[in-house]
Amino acid sequence: MATGVELERFLTKIRIVKSGCWLWVGAIGSHGYGNFRTAKGDTPKAHRYLYKLAYGDIPAGLELDHLCRVRACVRPSHLEPVTKLENQHRSPISRATINSAKTACPYGHPYTYANTIVNRKPTGRTFRNCRVCRNEYLRRWRKRRRMTQIAG
Repeated sequence: MATGVELERFLTKIRIVKSGCWLWVGAIGSHGYGNFRTAKGDTPKAHRYLYKLAYGDIPAGLELDHLCRVRACVRPSHLEPVTKLENQHRSPISRATINSAKTACPYGHPYTYANTIVNRKPTGRTFRNCRVCRNEYLRRWRKRRRMTQIAG
């Protein structure tokens, strides 16, 4: 638990702006999140530190999503515990969000239920393939294979 002196030092590193965000003006890491050195010498992310003080521990398996989309914001009411996948889908710049918004393959075939193959990697990552493009690729591949068998 935070001591009074530690909490006082933490609060001196916050600036409240018109948007309602509590911006961290202390040390900022390479990804834009604030870092705070505690009396114990730990360096938690500033938003996680204040969230734990306000609401308790972050539920296991969840991470904090900045509802305001400002990484330097530490206001507890702007943070929501969500799964990693949900956090990625909410981000307007994540690869998952950008790809899930696509309605057609690079060649213009629509991603409909009938024309989409969903592949899952062993890592759990999923991606879509266009059935029309895949069938065309397999036709060309089989033709090449037949030609090499005839020639060989």
